[in-house]
Amino acid sequence: MLNLFAPKRRQGKPQEKPSDIIVYDVPEDGMDGSAAVKGSEVAIWRPPVMLDPSGQTLPGVSKDLVARYLVSTTAALADADLGPVHVAWKEQVGRFTAATFTVQAWGQSVDLVHPIAAVSQDLANTWEVYKSGMALKVRELHKGHQHYGKANDLLRRASRKLEQLRDDELPHFNDAEYLFLQCAFQRAQVLSALIPVSDVESEDVVGTTAAVS
Repeated sequence: MLNLFAPKRRQGKPQEKPSDIIVYDVPEDGMDGSAAVKGSEVAIWRPPVMLDPSGQTLPGVSKDLVARYLVSTTAALADADLGPVHVAWKEQVGRFTAATFTVQAWGQSVDLVHPIAAVSQDLANTWEVYKSGMALKVRELHKGHQHYGKANDLLRRASRKLEQLRDDELPHFNDAEYLFLQCAFQRAQVLSALIPVSDVESEDVVGTTAAVS
């Protein structure tokens, strides 16, 4: 079972450091079908976090448990103690949902898309590339000097793979799910340093005076 943000290791390769991000190996020239179709058998991936069509958790799973899981896996991938994190569920389209993660220690927030129902393995592989790109981008958000080249390369790759799946013999998503994912993948490519978020109201500076002792 794939964790939403857990580092992935390839077999037969030296062990990487825990902080390394390993990208799922997806063929560049289109899906070869070996993982998805064998005769009439279709490979399906079941995500760890499952919601029903109305957006409710499965029996025995609380929303707080889901939030803690997402935050803990994000922290493990970032190899850092994120401290207090606010998770806001924004919207659900088909088998996917978007959540806003606000890391108070960094003063930054970022939107992340997650599958919340079973999807084809090919679509899960494509989301894995997006997830890896977002992980690299999240690591850069709090830095004073940010480098997004590798992250955006992965996000563009995920966007191309999603487009390729539209031409596959098997249906991987409906129109609404495709639009939702493609918008998220492309929007993530322009994500950069954000204005720090805070619960405290801002104050006017321009046009005011201040006495400093």
